[in-house]
Amino acid sequence: MLIAPPFPNPVSNVCPYGRLAIPDLEWVVDSPPLALPNPTSFRGMFTIVQNRGYEGILNHYLPGVQVVDQLGANEINALESAILNDINHVVGGGGVQIDHPLLPAIAVGIHLWGGRAGRNVFVQGGGFAQNCPIGVYGSMVNLLMTHPHGTPLPDGNWPAIMAIKGQFHQIGVSFLTKHLSFWSRATNSPIRLPILDRVVKQTFIHPNAPYPTWGDYTTYVNDINADRDVLVARGLIGIDLPAMERQLFNWAAAEQVQSWVR
Repeated sequence: MLIAPPFPNPVSNVCPYGRLAIPDLEWVVDSPPLALPNPTSFRGMFTIVQNRGYEGILNHYLPGVQVVDQLGANEINALESAILNDINHVVGGGGVQIDHPLLPAIAVGIHLWGGRAGRNVFVQGGGFAQNCPIGVYGSMVNLLMTHPHGTPLPDGNWPAIMAIKGQFHQIGVSFLTKHLSFWSRATNSPIRLPILDRVVKQTFIHPNAPYPTWGDYTTYVNDINADRDVLVARGLIGIDLPAMERQLFNWAAAEQVQSWVR
C-alpha cells in the first residue's frame, strides 16, 4: 500500500502488520546509487573476505583499494556496477553456464556488497565454497533466468528455486534475496526481484518480527508489484521492483524515516 504524507501514526492503523506499507516517495524510474551513511559493515565484510583468501576477487572488483578506510559509498556502488557487468557477461540466450568461471567471483562479490551481517557463510562450517556450492548456485541462477516471463511468484520456476535453496548453508532470506535480486537485474532477465532484508521488513512490513521468511518474501513481491502497477499507471513506465526497493532502503537510511511509525 502506497501511503502519502502526512503519515498516520502508526501506519498500522491503515495497513495491518504483515503487509507492505510504503511511503509514496518522489519516485524515479532508474535505481539510484546505494546510500551508505555508515560504511562499517562494508569495511568489516571486506576484511573477512580478505582474510579468507579471496584477494583475487577483491582486486577484480575493487582494484584501487589498499586499506579498508578507503571504502565508502563510491566503492560500494562501483562494486555493484562491476558485479552487474559480470552478470550481463555471464547471462546469454536466456540461460547460464552453471560452471562459468565468473560465478564464484559474482557470488562472493554480492556477499561482500551485502555487508558483515552475511559473514557466517565465510566463517562457519567449511567456509564459502562448502556453504555456497557453486554448481548449486549456477543451477539456481539458471532457474531464475529461465523463469517464464510474466509469471508471478510462487509459480513458474519458483518452487524449484525454493527446493534448491536447501543445499545452501549459512545463507538466509536476507542474503539469498540479494543474490536473486542482482541476477534479476540482468539485461534479459525474465523477472525483476527486490531484496527483503531486516531493514525493509522492520520498516515497512512488521517492526516486531524483523527477520524475514520465505513466506514473507512471496507476499512482499506481490504487494510491491501491486504498488508498482499504481506507479506505472501514473506514467512511471519502466520502474521495476529493484529500483523501488532501493529507493525505499535509501529513504529508510535517511532522517525523514523518523516520521514513519509502522
